[in-house]
Amino acid sequence: MNLLRQRMRQDDSGIALVIAMGVALIGITVASLVIMQTIVAANDSGRDRLRTTEVHSAEAAIDATMAELEVTTPCGAPSFSPITYGSGAQETQVAVTIQYYDATGAVACAGGIPTRMPNSAVVQATSSGVNGGTGLQPTRTVEAQLNLTPRVNLSNNAAIFSSSDLTTSTGLKLSPALLDQEADVWIDSGGWYCNVPTTITGGLYVPSGDVKFNNGCFISGNMWVQGNFDVSGADAVKNTVGKDLTVRSGNLTHRASNNWKVGGNITIGGSEVASSGRTLIAGGTKRTNVGAANIKNMTPVGIPQISYKPTDWTSKGFVVRSATDLATDIKAQWGLSEQPWTWGNIDTCNWAGWIAPGKPLKFPSVNTVFDLRSCTNVTPNNNITFEFYADTAFFVKNYNSTGTVIFKSGDGRPHKVWIISPVAGGGYTPGNIVSSPEMSVQAPLETFWYTPNNLELKSASSIRGQVYGGKVTMSSPVSFEYTDVGVPGVSLVSAVESANGFVVELTYKREVS
Repeated sequence: MNLLRQRMRQDDSGIALVIAMGVALIGITVASLVIMQTIVAANDSGRDRLRTTEVHSAEAAIDATMAELEVTTPCGAPSFSPITYGSGAQETQVAVTIQYYDATGAVACAGGIPTRMPNSAVVQATSSGVNGGTGLQPTRTVEAQLNLTPRVNLSNNAAIFSSSDLTTSTGLKLSPALLDQEADVWIDSGGWYCNVPTTITGGLYVPSGDVKFNNGCFISGNMWVQGNFDVSGADAVKNTVGKDLTVRSGNLTHRASNNWKVGGNITIGGSEVASSGRTLIAGGTKRTNVGAANIKNMTPVGIPQISYKPTDWTSKGFVVRSATDLATDIKAQWGLSEQPWTWGNIDTCNWAGWIAPGKPLKFPSVNTVFDLRSCTNVTPNNNITFEFYADTAFFVKNYNSTGTVIFKSGDGRPHKVWIISPVAGGGYTPGNIVSSPEMSVQAPLETFWYTPNNLELKSASSIRGQVYGGKVTMSSPVSFEYTDVGVPGVSLVSAVESANGFVVELTYKREVS
């Protein structure tokens, strides 16, 4: 019996060790599983953080692309693509592509610019991890569809608007009265041959014609020409064009004896022809042979239609008076009788010849519109000074002054004066406006001159305000100070300046992978 018990004790002697080892093995297994699960969770968490970073960086790249499209037309990809974002395990690289479309379908890129003007785009931004990691690395792609409207800016009302060719036979100096404005010239359906020293402190826009500069012609702002631009006699020191130069449908030919300069970008739809072998220097970029289809267009807008509408003026506090009323005022003011006088019979329409030597002609101190359309001609002659004490408008058929005519404020305060030959209506047909050889408008008075026919400023004229004519001619040196006068009831915004980039509208933005 004792032997049996002894053997039984000997058979159980190692069981505790076995149990201990089994427990240890289970612990090791559990620990391994926990560690593995922790690693998997950590990797998953890292990938999730990377995926989140990728989505955010891709969306940010879409937003940055939209901002770039507001000011330029990147083709194929925006200027910043590819770009990195973040750091460490969350560092990503984002590549962006742009596919443009127009009404006919996809628009290809050639030489970094679209081959046609697009009206929409699909932008894709793909973001990928940079530093890698365990397992399959995520890649996220965000897509956006955009509607694109070519951006167009409206400049200040034109200082000079000519429906057909502008003529400046012996010079023009045009500048704004306010330093933060530009004095723009708009030539609607014609061109300009500048062959005498001329300086325009503002922009020049020619939506349907050619421009030729021959001697000392300078534009401080932007210049946009639909047809050809031919330059000779350029100054090697000054910028011939201060800002951007665009020649949409034609060529740019320079025959200057010097290298000449443009302060901003140069964009030429056709070729650059350097017949003199000289160089055209751009302060920004220079692109040639772009093709007219790839340059935003400007088209003629037609001269603003100014008709005689008394309510447009009476609603602003003006009173309306006739030619007879004006003649009565002049007779009373100068003490004239009904009898024949030195310069002929006194009647309703020849008041401009009633010159009282040494006496100015004073106009009412209330805002007044004089309807003189019944007079065939309004002809201030000899030497006369017009003094104004309030805003005053003259609606005429023809205006033709001779001698020395001075427009001034009688009380030293700012006033506006309009001389308008309105568009046809009610049996009336417009005529011409021709200033005297010695005509001046003295500050602070401002004037607005308008006829859909011929408008001519003769020699030694000094003018403030705006000039709108069917054909504008400046036949001698003219000093022109631009002020934005405007006309009641009429929109005069004409000088349309094309700008780079688009008005961008987001149609959708979504993750596609």
